[in-house]
Amino acid sequence: MSIAATDGGFRVEGGVTAEADDLMTLPPETFAEIEDALTVLDDYAGEVAQAAGRLIDRLLDAIV
Repeated sequence: MSIAATDGGFRVEGGVTAEADDLMTLPPETFAEIEDALTVLDDYAGEVAQAAGRLIDRLLDAIV
């Protein structure tokens, strides 16, 4: 997850990587207002947390 200031606003990106494999890549978006960028960052964090949870569950099932 990242948020960065750009010339015209704020850029939000996110994704999940495990062992050099991209498991999920969320599209980068740019916003003029920080509040809008933070809202999307929060949404992306939720999506990434869900994907990571599914990955951990799958890995645990594989070793049990």
